[in-house]
Amino acid sequence: MEPRRGFSTRAIHGAKTPPVGQETPSVPIFQTSTFRFEDSEGYAETIGFRRPGYTYTRGYGNPTLEAFERVMAELEGTEGDDRRRVFLSWKIARGKKGFPSFLTSSL
Repeated sequence: MEPRRGFSTRAIHGAKTPPVGQETPSVPIFQTSTFRFEDSEGYAETIGFRRPGYTYTRGYGNPTLEAFERVMAELEGTEGDDRRRVFLSWKIARGKKGFPSFLTSSL
């Protein structure tokens, strides 16, 4: 029997994504920095790009960013296979890096 988790642990990690059997008209926003894994092997396979999935959103993306990259690649008319098209279309998180990158690319 698993020991009962403390209040703080249950408050932070207790919620589970409910199953949704419908398509949404827009892409859901994933406001998370990390994803859960059953074990360390699953994590190692995913972060090593040997298995599809997501690990840490700030460095490796998430489903929302992937959808954005695909739309931008399509709008920009980027050629090539799907993985190359997504790679050529890039995004910058808001903050200190976004504005200088915009300025230097516009000059």
